[in-house]
Amino acid sequence: MNPEPDQNRDLHRALDESLSGDFVATSLAHTLAAVRARRRRKQATTLVGTLSLVAAVVWLVRGPTKPDVGNVAGAPSAPATAQASGGIVLHEITDAELLAFFPGQAVGFATVNGQREFILLPAESAE
Repeated sequence: MNPEPDQNRDLHRALDESLSGDFVATSLAHTLAAVRARRRRKQATTLVGTLSLVAAVVWLVRGPTKPDVGNVAGAPSAPATAQASGGIVLHEITDAELLAFFPGQAVGFATVNGQREFILLPAESAE
């Protein structure tokens, strides 16, 4: 099976030594530019893939960061007992310290069904 005549014509024209140097130089420059662009795309893809893989490995090795659980910011530090349960550190605060977290609001303690409960009333019902 013979190739199309147009394909033969283009092949013969490209290989013809009688063509001007401009055609050959332009064709070579176009081919080199296409090869360089393809190489840059391949390098960029490889770089992005490598960086993604390294980031995933670092994240898996370090593990997700755990928040530092402590006193609430601005709250007075309570030297009361600290219990470790499940990796969370609990600090006991006094009744006065708890009430200090809600200045200007109606708060208090009440005994309900034999248990002491903290009561916080909504702002509109305080008036």
